[in-house]
Amino acid sequence: MATTTILLHPLQDWLPDGTEIRRVPDMKRTGNRPLYTTFDGAPYSHILLRDHVHGGYKSIYRLQVPTVDTCPCNRFNGNRVQRYFKMVHFGGIYLAHAVALAWIGEQQTDEEGRPFQCHHLNGVTFDNRASNLIWLSRANHKRYDARQKALRELLGNLQIFERSDFDRWHAMPEPDFKAMLAQYHRDPSHDPMEYDMTHHCEC
Repeated sequence: MATTTILLHPLQDWLPDGTEIRRVPDMKRTGNRPLYTTFDGAPYSHILLRDHVHGGYKSIYRLQVPTVDTCPCNRFNGNRVQRYFKMVHFGGIYLAHAVALAWIGEQQTDEEGRPFQCHHLNGVTFDNRASNLIWLSRANHKRYDARQKALRELLGNLQIFERSDFDRWHAMPEPDFKAMLAQYHRDPSHDPMEYDMTHHCEC
């Protein structure tokens, strides 16, 4: 009977359609179970199936369905309800953290030893593409969230902007950022389209 030699749990591999996939480092938050993600934030497990036709085993990636986790809104996001995806069968790690660990790098700590937090650049907490995530210290995360709220109130649906825009806005000194808000601010009562865009967006 023929056997198939495979690499059990590669750190980097490709799906049958050619999509690159990377393994999340094993840790307590993953339950030490092999968890993989694509750059677009799709989670996969890695399993072996017995090949009854050719004998031996074959290695496949199986798409996992994360659990939608809800948490109370906070003072930086007004009345918006946050929605996060959680991998309950992999130690309860948040999908955003898993993607960031696999594609961005290790989770660092600040001067006080507190771990960095994962921030969604466009403010959409269930948009877990690697291009939408960044590791931030707690202090910088609060600053980003405060500016995110100001930008959302000013510009409405932030999904139309690129990452370079967010990097530029968040790199601004506080006086320059406030000056930009004052320069582009419009009274929503005189612009029905902007009012609708600002107060009814799904971001």
